[in-house]
Amino acid sequence: MTPQLLASLWNPDGPRGVRGRLLAGVLTVPELLFRGGVAAREALLRTGLLRVARAPIAVISVGGIEVGGTGKTPLTLELVRLAAAAGLRAAVATRGYGARSAGRRAGGHAVWRVPDPPTPDAAVRFGDEPVWLATRAGFAGGSGVWVAPRRILAARAAAAAGAQLVLLDDGLQHRQLHRDGEVVTLLGNACLGNGRLLPRGPLREPAKTALARADVVVLAGIFPEAVEASVARIRPLLRCGVTVFSWYGEPALVTVAGKPPASGEPVALLAAIAHPERLQASLERLHILPVTTRLFRDHHRFCESNIEDLPGVGEAGAGGVLVTTEKDWPRLRSVLPPVSRVSLVVQSLRWNESGAEAWWIDWLRAVTASAAGAA
Repeated sequence: MTPQLLASLWNPDGPRGVRGRLLAGVLTVPELLFRGGVAAREALLRTGLLRVARAPIAVISVGGIEVGGTGKTPLTLELVRLAAAAGLRAAVATRGYGARSAGRRAGGHAVWRVPDPPTPDAAVRFGDEPVWLATRAGFAGGSGVWVAPRRILAARAAAAAGAQLVLLDDGLQHRQLHRDGEVVTLLGNACLGNGRLLPRGPLREPAKTALARADVVVLAGIFPEAVEASVARIRPLLRCGVTVFSWYGEPALVTVAGKPPASGEPVALLAAIAHPERLQASLERLHILPVTTRLFRDHHRFCESNIEDLPGVGEAGAGGVLVTTEKDWPRLRSVLPPVSRVSLVVQSLRWNESGAEAWWIDWLRAVTASAAGAA
């Protein structure tokens, strides 16, 4: 299924063209089966047949209903920074999507702290997003990123290392760990897509059930003028009084290898992320027009053939610069020649609402204090 067909299928206005409508019909049965599996798991949790563990410190989940990039990791990093501003030591717990760590080979009973600075094989061992988090969270005042198939083990390890608060990156559906706060992040401009569950739509569980659990909702990658319409769409699904925030990304180009690009030099774009169109929009805002673009599926493991003949790669590409993302860099750096020139598109999160930072600081303190009192 091509990205273009998938985008049409999941469009809020419905699929376009005969092919899209036929595919939507075919996927009705798989969607019903997926819905049945989600409902069965919910019933097991509700009846207590699936046990819920409680960590020794406060746990806040940052997760999304939609598949793909919904701003979970940038928001997690921002909350680590705000926790530090609140005087709290926050750790991050993640399952390490795509990781090949010894913890997984041990049957899920191990937990690993991601090294900072990362080792050359860190992205393979722990996953690209945990390495990105570890690199950035250290500067934001965090107390480490922990990878474990069972995130209760990561939370316990973080507590033993001195953390007062653990943030579950992509934790909305990880219901077997008790959380003291639930933050749901949504795509700002097209939140909930067509409202359908996988594979007919982008949702991992019904929006009504997931948003009913939310303590805070965050709309990602949306400019101020579009916020009101998106909030109006989700407000009826929220509990009374739930706060909704929104943010947009402010892009910048940061050089990590070799010299930064000079005016007029050729630039190549190489990336493997869920929504490459957002990256291309960021480059337009930075007035950068790549002469070559190579895009791969999310979490793609780069190899030498992916970088052949690209500007910025090795001595042959000295007359240009390779541009990629923070998320891709941990996977890419091990296959690049040492003389390469590389710059990263870095997004700084900017809140649309005035007073958002102060609100978050107060909320993080309150959640942490409440969890400590309940322990």
